[in-house]
Amino acid sequence: MTNALQIAATENEAETITGEIWETAPSAEIMLQMLWESKAFRQAKKITKYEPHFHLFAAWSARRVSHLLTDQRSHHAIRTAELFAAGATTRAEMHQTHLHAEAVVIQLAETYEKSTLPTTDTPKSKNDGDHPTRVDTRTLFGASVLHAASTASMACYAQQIFGGLQAAEACAKYSSKALYWEMLTNGADSVLITEFLEEEDRRQAQALRIFLGNPFNSDRSPAMTLPSQHRIVGINQQSQ
Repeated sequence: MTNALQIAATENEAETITGEIWETAPSAEIMLQMLWESKAFRQAKKITKYEPHFHLFAAWSARRVSHLLTDQRSHHAIRTAELFAAGATTRAEMHQTHLHAEAVVIQLAETYEKSTLPTTDTPKSKNDGDHPTRVDTRTLFGASVLHAASTASMACYAQQIFGGLQAAEACAKYSSKALYWEMLTNGADSVLITEFLEEEDRRQAQALRIFLGNPFNSDRSPAMTLPSQHRIVGINQQSQ
């Protein structure tokens, strides 16, 4: 009995410490890794509860880079993830949207080096070896578009029980990469890029805290209120 109480006390202390780290974590990457490593969180019931919130965060991340997207399938994927979070579409519909948006990524992966630059008045020196990176600007911009499209596609990823968590993790990563390549396209120096990405990490962390609250202390900091989970379950059953 004593050993059991000691183990329970140790686990409670660990959860308390983890909850405190969550409140001050500097990036979504760290916070999402904390969830992956938490046995208590990775229970089916809890994962399902937070699934809409993960997709809402994923869609938010995709919105951050949506200005780079021209294919409507990518924009539709972002909107579909938002609708799923609002209980207004099904998991099956979201999966189909993911496949359509993924086709955009595959196409871009084959052509991104020949991407059209966002402006027509880009000096020629930025399109050739004179660019600070020594890389063709079209390639740099194409990489940003490719990562933006990947973000939109992954916002709708929901193939398994951990799909929402994977979507959130991938979208945080891909959106930051898209912004990184966009800044390189514009000739930003390393100091500016570093400062910007650190601020982006903080912005993502704050957004995740707004959407999920504190999963390790949900009584004190609950997740954002979303439409009833029963409604989502209902429309998913109707789609089968």
